Amino acid sequence: MRPYYYYWERRIFNAITKMIIRALSANKVIFMRTEKPTFVKLTASYAHPEVTCHPTMDEFRGQLEKFTRVILDSTKQFGRWWDGFCKIFDERNNEETSEKYIPYTFYEDVMVNPVITQLNYEVTQQRITVSDKFSFVSKKLYQEAPFVLPIRQERADQDPENIDKESSD
Repeated sequence: MRPYYYYWERRIFNAITKMIIRALSANKVIFMRTEKPTFVKLTASYAHPEVTCHPTMDEFRGQLEKFTRVILDSTKQFGRWWDGFCKIFDERNNEETSEKYIPYTFYEDVMVNPVITQLNYEVTQQRITVSDKFSFVSKKLYQEAPFVLPIRQERADQDPENIDKESSD
């Protein structure tokens, strides 16, 4: 029976590897996309005296990282055969977090695959590029706000009747 289980375990491993490669490739294409519809939508609002962006930079980076990490972590859901016993390892409870996990999965083997490692690196680089662009836009919004503030402050210091006359001219 051992050759039978090795055969099927290999087939499962190849299918998981192919799934991860396709998902990371799709991720890479999404991050590189420049035409509409775009991957990221940034909204900014001005509430005197500051400009707020949604999502925030920390939220944005976290979501981009999670977007890729979930793909890689999905391999932890596929348990390995218990050699010599013809069954898959049972789920166990993690002592620290009380979450269920499968002790022996394909995760370690998939992560050392050179194609997946290279794709993960490329996706990480694209994610950093997207994050930097987002950061640049956010900084520009924050830099533009101080130019507006002194003008509004000067008007606030003036007599309200004069402001109304200036705006009606």
